[in-house]
Amino acid sequence: MSMEERTKTIAAISILIGFAAIILIIIGVVVTGKKVVSPIPSEGAIKIIFITPTSEPIRVATSSPTPKSVR
Repeated sequence: MSMEERTKTIAAISILIGFAAIILIIIGVVVTGKKVVSPIPSEGAIKIIFITPTSEPIRVATSSPTPKSVR
C-alpha cells in the first residue's frame, strides 16, 4: 500500500465516521423527541444584556460632611 492509497483510505474512513456520527446525533434527537436546547436565553435576557446605562451621576453617601468653601 503506497502513501497515497493510505492517505485516501484514512480520509475515506474519517468521512464515513463523521457521517455516521451526524446520523447518530439526528437519530438521537428524533428518538428522544426533546427540543434541542438553544444557547441563546429567552427574550427578556437579551434585552437586559443590551440595555446601556444612563449617564446620570452616581451619588455616594459619605460619613463626613461636605467641605465648606473658604471666604
